[in-house]
Amino acid sequence: MSIKAFAFSAQQRVFERCGVSLQRSHVYESVASAFGFASYAALCVDSVFDVGTPRRLDVARMVSS
Repeated sequence: MSIKAFAFSAQQRVFERCGVSLQRSHVYESVASAFGFASYAALCVDSVFDVGTPRRLDVARMVSS
């Protein structure tokens, strides 16, 4: 699952369960924060300039929470 798909799914799930409409940008920032990044931009830079084996986000772990 891509980060884009996860963010969309999370946005829909929060709305369905809580009735709260979140901006997608807030969801992206929350995902980045959950993985220890200061911002979504930092997550993207880390992914673009990573040398060696790419670090995969464990989106499945977040979805099951």
